[in-house]
Amino acid sequence: MTPFGLRAETRDGVCVLAGGFCRAGWGGTLERRLAEELSGAVFAPCRDPFLTDVKLHRVLTDAATRCRAELDAGGAVLLAAAAPGGEELSGAVMGRLDSEMTSAEGELEAVGNGLYCACFPGAFGAAFIARDTPDAQRRYRRLRRADAEQAVEELRDTSFLLVFDSKIGCAGELTLGNGTRMRRLILPIGTP
Repeated sequence: MTPFGLRAETRDGVCVLAGGFCRAGWGGTLERRLAEELSGAVFAPCRDPFLTDVKLHRVLTDAATRCRAELDAGGAVLLAAAAPGGEELSGAVMGRLDSEMTSAEGELEAVGNGLYCACFPGAFGAAFIARDTPDAQRRYRRLRRADAEQAVEELRDTSFLLVFDSKIGCAGELTLGNGTRMRRLILPIGTP
């Protein structure tokens, strides 16, 4: 599996970063389909951080559900960050499409097929491929003590996605890597 990521704008002008995992070669297709679906979504920004996450979860789940055929090709975890209305306030969600939304608790979750994820309240969420459960637990222990840059370094040698909301200087950031290459998608503060 390999990570994919995109930046899209909803119909009402909210910028959204989204990413997930898919079989090699499917990333471009998923990025185009999700961007198309997200461009028709209405976010209706608000100033409440929890409601921002609820809306982000709904918009991403609705868009991803319409891309089910492509996601069933191997996508398991989706992460997203949004900068509603160009404000500094942003939200982030992560997890499986078929899971209910719950608040971040910083726990390690085995998603399946070697995928693991953890979302740390007020910090970042990470999804990554591990060799086995002990490898996942070792990475998780290091991630719990990491800041944004340390998290990237910890996961650099595997396929991963990291989502940050409200980092210094930006409203959201999605970093993805596959062990050899890395790229970052950023939502600057003031993004319309």
